[in-house]
Amino acid sequence: MTNNPIYDEIIIVGVNFNNKFNWYITNKLLWIMDLEKISKKEYDNYFDNQEINEIRKDIITLSEKNADIFLDRLKPYVADINDLRLNIINKLIGENQEIELEEYYPTLMLDFDKKILYSQYPEPFRFENYVPETWEGKYISFIDYIQNENKYWLYKGKNLLL
Repeated sequence: MTNNPIYDEIIIVGVNFNNKFNWYITNKLLWIMDLEKISKKEYDNYFDNQEINEIRKDIITLSEKNADIFLDRLKPYVADINDLRLNIINKLIGENQEIELEEYYPTLMLDFDKKILYSQYPEPFRFENYVPETWEGKYISFIDYIQNENKYWLYKGKNLLL
């Protein structure tokens, strides 16, 4: 995996756990919360990657009960807000024509404290359909649920993604 987002592959995910918020840049497949809800064929196709398998090892259903283990495995993928912001600024400065920054849009937000997954995933796959039984999955914009100090796309009061 890489620490740079790639549209529809490597996504930016916000996570609230124990009242602590972090951004992660990871393969999108790691965030299918309940793997029992996908078919065997999908599972085999999605999880043929050794690195993904190591991170999700023994975590069939990701929830607040095992979030600490999962997030500990994801420490190398924590995204620094200032680095994300700088990457966007550098892309904007380095381009002469209009550029698309879709890969820098936050895709998912998991709130392990409230047991809610928010998705703005732009492709047909619906992460909100694969949440554990005790969770709520919503396909809505979650931008307003994020505190301004965690909004890496804001710079001097301006939204860099618009």
